[in-house]
Amino acid sequence: MNTIKEDLHSLIDEIEDMDILGHVYELLKATRHDSKLDFWDKLTNDEKKRIEESIELSKNPQNWVPHDQVMEKASQWGKSK
Repeated sequence: MNTIKEDLHSLIDEIEDMDILGHVYELLKATRHDSKLDFWDKLTNDEKKRIEESIELSKNPQNWVPHDQVMEKASQWGKSK
């Protein structure tokens, strides 16, 4: 019987989409670092600033996007152009 590591290696070997592979890589790489660090501590100052700006923008209902529009846009992600 395969171990979890063997199964994971097989799944990774089957990935052809480099974007997905990149995300898997970043996820696995992030788990190697000290897990006691909060993700916020790993962000750059620019990333922190952009998140804080987004939070402020989200407080204004005029900036909200209806759920059905978000889902429509999300359904297009990953589709071939």
